Amino acid sequence: MSQPPEPDPAAARRARRVLALAAALVLAAQLGVGVALDRAPLAVRFADADRVLAAARAQTPAPEVVLLGSSRFENALDPVLVEAALRERLGARAPSVASLAVDGGDLVASERILGDLLASGVHPRLAVVELTPEWLRRPVPFLNAQLVRAFDWDDVWHWLPELAAETRGTLVRARLFPVYHYRLELLGWWVGRPPPYLAAPRAGLAPAKRRAPDDPAAGAPRWARRLAHYSVSERAEATLARLLASCRAAGVECVLLLPPASSAQRALYGARIDDAWEGALLRAADGRALAVVDHRERLPDAEFRDSSHANRAGRERYSRIVADELLAPRYTGSNTNASP
Repeated sequence: MSQPPEPDPAAARRARRVLALAAALVLAAQLGVGVALDRAPLAVRFADADRVLAAARAQTPAPEVVLLGSSRFENALDPVLVEAALRERLGARAPSVASLAVDGGDLVASERILGDLLASGVHPRLAVVELTPEWLRRPVPFLNAQLVRAFDWDDVWHWLPELAAETRGTLVRARLFPVYHYRLELLGWWVGRPPPYLAAPRAGLAPAKRRAPDDPAAGAPRWARRLAHYSVSERAEATLARLLASCRAAGVECVLLLPPASSAQRALYGARIDDAWEGALLRAADGRALAVVDHRERLPDAEFRDSSHANRAGRERYSRIVADELLAPRYTGSNTNASP
């Protein structure tokens, strides 16, 4: 019986070098794709922002009032209803209104969207920016979403302490293996349209989802866990300060608006949380006047889909509240700024 050949140390070293080189080339290619994605059009990674920005740029006349926020604003404020209520009060003087709210639209997303709007040449008179204690919490609740759709390497380094605490797995996939993580976005970008398996099904082919009944307490336990050990994020506070500075530089009045929340959601805050985030507001304002409007108690529980999202009735009522109490006075000379 023949003896197996003696291992060749030189060949083993060459094999290890080849494997190491192959791994390095794969990693370099991944990082190169990541850099390309950082410079890709907004629609590739942040389609929701691209959609609302395109609609605002196409609006005629250009919007004088923009609403920047999350799904809470999307559910609570209908720009069509807001405009209609303003026309009733102001007639031809009524300003045009555009919603730039997107899912997960915290201060990080709002700063990016407003910056892109101003860079495109659209300069509204007023920006109504959603603000809640959650948006200033450390770590920022929707940081995972901003990492995936808005951050480049500079942002990653800046936010790394909070990213490492909140979303390590997504951080590794999105930054070190972007070809895998963004495979669907890349395919759509390269071929110029979404892949067939991402296309919306034709009517009648997909069963409609049954919506859960309204429950103004739904979602509150999840937020209770997130707010249990509340502390202010210095990076979120700095984001707010930059957003306010951008508005001042562009001559845009900025109103920070706390949207309605159900009683179950409001019960989570309390003096400790309110004192912490109000202190952050004062620091971000840097001694300047700050318009803050607290509407957390403006809707009854019956007008909530869950603890922080209005239902249709709430949307109709609150759109009129904002038109009548927040926007119309700025066009009739009877405006007064609220503060926390």
